[in-house]
Amino acid sequence: MSQCDIELVYEVEGSNGSRLVVIEPLAVNALRALRQIAPIAHEAGGVLIGERRGESFVVKEVTTPSSRDQSSRFRFIRKFFHHQLAINDANHRTGGASNYLGEWHTHPQDKPYPSGIDFKNWKSSLHGHEPCLVSVVGRDEEWWALYENGKFHNLTLLANI
Repeated sequence: MSQCDIELVYEVEGSNGSRLVVIEPLAVNALRALRQIAPIAHEAGGVLIGERRGESFVVKEVTTPSSRDQSSRFRFIRKFFHHQLAINDANHRTGGASNYLGEWHTHPQDKPYPSGIDFKNWKSSLHGHEPCLVSVVGRDEEWWALYENGKFHNLTLLANI
């Protein structure tokens, strides 16, 4: 799979009204590079890093699995501190502008949808947190949502630019 310069632009209607979510090319490429294309490919995952601009989000980069994270064909568990180190580094490099925006992982599906376990884990880990993004990356498409006030709000793709 080749790298691309595609930027994804989404809109979401959340508890606090409509907002935009932009996924920059560096992040899009990193996510799509880890799709579970091969029949034996393990799930991958990490965190979304970027900026909150008012109520909107700009995802600039993502963390990718380390050898210490746990994964199998149908499971990914983030275990290693390198994800937090990447958040800290991005925050330092940008003078505090970039920070944690949410979670992502892959599924071996063309059109992915989170499992019941995914929803349960997100609700547990993001409870009481400021609004966050969650994503499941499939073989052909990605599923994105905003988690806010205990609810998931699906993102609507506006453009691939």
